[in-house]
Amino acid sequence: MRKHSKKLTAVVAGTAAAVALSGVAYAYWTTTGSGASGAGSTGTSSALTLHATTDASQLTPGGTTSVVSFTADNPNTGHQYVTSVSLASVEAWTDAARTISAATCDVTKFSMATVTENQDIPSGNGTALTNSGELKLNNAAVSQDGCKSVFLTLHLTSN
Repeated sequence: MRKHSKKLTAVVAGTAAAVALSGVAYAYWTTTGSGASGAGSTGTSSALTLHATTDASQLTPGGTTSVVSFTADNPNTGHQYVTSVSLASVEAWTDAARTISAATCDVTKFSMATVTENQDIPSGNGTALTNSGELKLNNAAVSQDGCKSVFLTLHLTSN
């Protein structure tokens, strides 16, 4: 039995030496690090184009108003947001093709309260905005005959 023990002792000793040496092969350094790598950029906003549709033929000074509905064209590839729509200015024309100015129409007499929208506008054209405005021809102490039967172009702004 002694011979067997010597062989066993030799095998165990050899295995222990191999394990000890292999432990050196798995040694490592410890360290810490921080920072960032990579680069990129975000998109940006693009100007929306707002369109107004109204039948102003029933407008009268200080009287009947005209409902204004809106659509938005979004040329951006991402969504954009319209908080409100406001009337920036009005142009008056004597012809439907809008080629002859109705210079005698005092366009400062037209008004529309700011319309709250709070609406997300996806990429694309013709998105209908939820809320509509109300165009008024304000009653003034002067004749507004220059605005009779004119065609209007409404210029809008949004934020």
